[in-house]
Amino acid sequence: MQDSAKVLERLKQLRQPPADSVVKGINIDPDAAALVQDLDAYPHTFVLACISDRRILTNRAWELPWRLGQRVGGFEVERLRSLSPEEWSVAVTDPTPLHPLPPTMAENFRLAIELICDRYDGDAARIWNDGCNSRTAVLRFQEFRGVGFKISNVAVNILVRDFGVELADRSALDVAPDVHVQRVFGRMGLVAPDASLEDVAKRARQLSPEWPGMLDWPVWEIGATWCHAASPSCDACPLSSVCPSAGTLS
Repeated sequence: MQDSAKVLERLKQLRQPPADSVVKGINIDPDAAALVQDLDAYPHTFVLACISDRRILTNRAWELPWRLGQRVGGFEVERLRSLSPEEWSVAVTDPTPLHPLPPTMAENFRLAIELICDRYDGDAARIWNDGCNSRTAVLRFQEFRGVGFKISNVAVNILVRDFGVELADRSALDVAPDVHVQRVFGRMGLVAPDASLEDVAKRARQLSPEWPGMLDWPVWEIGATWCHAASPSCDACPLSSVCPSAGTLS
């Protein structure tokens, strides 16, 4: 296996967010970004963006709450709670679908707002700002329809990493492994070439037990930007000096 200490040190150097964004990796309308990043006034829009981030480009997912609010005449949780199932359906589909899964997402959003209002008194920030531990925060996200292991860990990792949300610990925050993370772990020699996504998550826990999810963003960024499945840009990759596969791939 690769010298994990060198890899971890290099990855930690890649954790700074882009200067023009709080949530790493998004590039959307400034008003849309301001909305989903306003955890004081509109924390529910952050939750809706996370719920929508499946089967869709990331930028579109994070812009969706803003576009939805424009269609229904407001972003306030009270306004969203007042919508009927039929109004949710229209808002998500008319004049054009906001998401590739319009009926599913309309219901997911409706139930999410209902849960936020009923369980958290309309304040979604209570999901994470009561001093809970990381496992509790992840499990609370998984109570939302359509949210599983990956989205729940992405959501809480973003809150901790990009917004500085303080939890009692970070040990239950896993990487949310996808093909990019899987590919980089394999090429770096951190897991076997045929390792599963579950194997990748387990290895991340071994490498960074206090906060496994710390590895999520930098590894994903490496895979999406340089370590492509075909014709990787090894010369430009920030991990090339510690990667055993650098220069050997085509």
